[in-house]
Amino acid sequence: MATAQFLSVEACAKIKQVAEEEASAAGGWTADDPRTYSQSTTDIEIDKLPRLRQWLLDQGFMERIQRLYMQAFAKTITALDDAFIVKYVSGQQVSLEPHTDAGDISFMIALSTRRDYTGGGTLFHSLEDVVHLEQGQILVFHAKYFHEGMAITSGERYLLVGFCFTEEAARLVPGNLNLQLELILEPATRGSKRARLAEDSAAARGSKRARLAEDSAAVREPPSSAPLLDSVRQPECHTEGDEAFASYRLREGWQGCGLHKEAIALHAECAGQAFWLPAAAHARTALEHFAQAVLKFHGGREGVEFWVQLLDAEGAAPPAIPFHFDKDEAALRKTDVFRHPLRSVVTYLSHSGAPTVIFDRRISPSGELSRGKPSKAYVSYPRGDALP
Repeated sequence: MATAQFLSVEACAKIKQVAEEEASAAGGWTADDPRTYSQSTTDIEIDKLPRLRQWLLDQGFMERIQRLYMQAFAKTITALDDAFIVKYVSGQQVSLEPHTDAGDISFMIALSTRRDYTGGGTLFHSLEDVVHLEQGQILVFHAKYFHEGMAITSGERYLLVGFCFTEEAARLVPGNLNLQLELILEPATRGSKRARLAEDSAAARGSKRARLAEDSAAVREPPSSAPLLDSVRQPECHTEGDEAFASYRLREGWQGCGLHKEAIALHAECAGQAFWLPAAAHARTALEHFAQAVLKFHGGREGVEFWVQLLDAEGAAPPAIPFHFDKDEAALRKTDVFRHPLRSVVTYLSHSGAPTVIFDRRISPSGELSRGKPSKAYVSYPRGDALP
């Protein structure tokens, strides 16, 4: 991690001015749907701002970033996953949840003065401290450092952010940006990488569940009375205080009811989309029957939110899920309050892959992270029919 004075006061003002003008001409600042992109920010991508992009190139912006990366990490940038201007506004989006970035090494440049807002800063969990940048300062860091944008309490905070690759293969990946901050195209391209994901998700929304319901006759649905877990095998349980981590194996009837096939089909068209199923709703598919059985087993009364997650080390899907707290995302956006579910359940539908790791850290309803490093970790490996 390294910081340096990178832009002048005049350059910061110029970037903000041009970004606002071009954003206004393009219909305003944008934000991805948090249901499909959980680290959504109010931002605008630099490859969509021709005047700003050209001004940055004329200033030798990427060449200076390259020199800084070489000095700090002895690495050369080959491409960018994304480069964009972020805008935090009091009363609108004021923070960003804990996450890691795409790419290998990230940078952020403060475009606002500390007088423009109160609060803010970036919390790096490994440092247990909040980093504040003065106007024009740049912070470069490994993209997989777990961090979050702390809430501003008044004013506006602008950042110029980039996610950079250092591997040669990144130069050829459609959807990345080259060092001229231009989109690397593919046949019949439909805009930015995030825009394509959003379009695909919007086109698929609702359709897959309907078709799964229509095809449910081909899937052997377990009756609602079917026991969920293997009663012969005792669960592996670890408890301390009011914490409990348990691992169970599914009964044979559930293993053969088509969960895996349905999950693959649902992910293909609704990747990243979550579904809410009330406790009293009529389950139409094997996945919905299973979700309600899990809810009943754990004593839930209102309903269950479920989705399918695919991890792929070969690049067809994200290779991992960043550390996070399970929470009601809609409530957090509306009230800035962390509301957690009664239980969180992960069901493995394959026998391979990395484990789920749970640390004994907590976060308060107001978003305050417990101090100190984790003292314990709970690890659960995939078994294809297990619930950690």
